[in-house]
Amino acid sequence: MIRSRVVGAALGLALFVSCATTHSASEAPIAPLTAATANDALQQLAARRAELPGARSLMRVHAAGRSFKAQLRVQQQRMELVVYTPLNTSAATLFADGDRVTVLNHLALTVWQGNASELAGSLHLFASAARPSDLALLLLGFPASSGTYEATPAGLAHASLGSIAVSFEPPSLPAQHVVVENGGQRVEVEQLDVESTDEPLKEPSIPRTYRQGGVPAV
Repeated sequence: MIRSRVVGAALGLALFVSCATTHSASEAPIAPLTAATANDALQQLAARRAELPGARSLMRVHAAGRSFKAQLRVQQQRMELVVYTPLNTSAATLFADGDRVTVLNHLALTVWQGNASELAGSLHLFASAARPSDLALLLLGFPASSGTYEATPAGLAHASLGSIAVSFEPPSLPAQHVVVENGGQRVEVEQLDVESTDEPLKEPSIPRTYRQGGVPAV
């Protein structure tokens, strides 16, 4: 029961990611903005997003009364969320390329593949994101490819992506504390370490021992 709750809360992120923080040669810190006004900040954020080779973050997620560590990676239209158990072993992996999604449940040894829209009924945070990578960018403090935004010179303050409302406390780049709300769902993300990286984000391999699972649900 405890294991299923960990995976359920993790997938309820919908996006909303090794626990090692050793920095490789392909990684570098994301520099803060140097904007003087909110409009300047939005312009700098759009330029930074366009130039971003990719990003990796270690974060702590608070959802449905539970807390867990996760690693988030995003590269162009690809994203990967790896959720960890309290023992720092992998509980689940969610990988998306555009709107095509693969979910590996490492505890139940199952795999599910489909479109992001198929998850909207069970993982409501997917419902308003055109692509899972859009929500991943927001969690890091970058504007997505759509949505409306409010900013301060330091970074994003508020964002709306369809029915998803996102608050950044405080506004900064990279993001530090992010609150994502959609209907009755509320997820809080504390970014512990965020780096840019040019390491290719590859689709995870599916172990032969994994059986087909149903549509992931919280």
